[in-house]
Amino acid sequence: MGNSYRSQPAGQKLAWFLRAWFSLAKWHVTIKLRGYEAWRDDVVSPAKDLVVSNDTPVDPNAVCHVVHKAADNHLFILNCLRRCVVAREILRKEGVLAVLHFGVRSRMGQESVHCWLTVNDQIIGDSEEHVEKYQELDLSRRKGIDWLAFLL
Repeated sequence: MGNSYRSQPAGQKLAWFLRAWFSLAKWHVTIKLRGYEAWRDDVVSPAKDLVVSNDTPVDPNAVCHVVHKAADNHLFILNCLRRCVVAREILRKEGVLAVLHFGVRSRMGQESVHCWLTVNDQIIGDSEEHVEKYQELDLSRRKGIDWLAFLL
């Protein structure tokens, strides 16, 4: 899936890190302060998966790695939703189509939601073992979107 993280130029990784850090802050504040209805379409819309082509190959896992570093070194505690939305934005700008998925699981009467990205049907920035614990929500149907609102 492209070049490894280490082979990405240092300047490119720094640019991704800065873009990720500020985008993570923007999304954190947006999600915290605005109602779900105000930002839902920006997150779940299939139109957000459209990209412009880029001739320079980018490793999607390298982008996810940088986004996780930015999130781990942030002022806020940032969950998978914020990390995935930002990684998808950066990948889209790099010409890589990343699809956002949501899943739910019930454990001891507690429901939890998780999200992850795929590129060419390959999970990126997460482990397959972790993702398999969740039943994917069908966001093409209204019921899936309503579940998401309830769980976030």
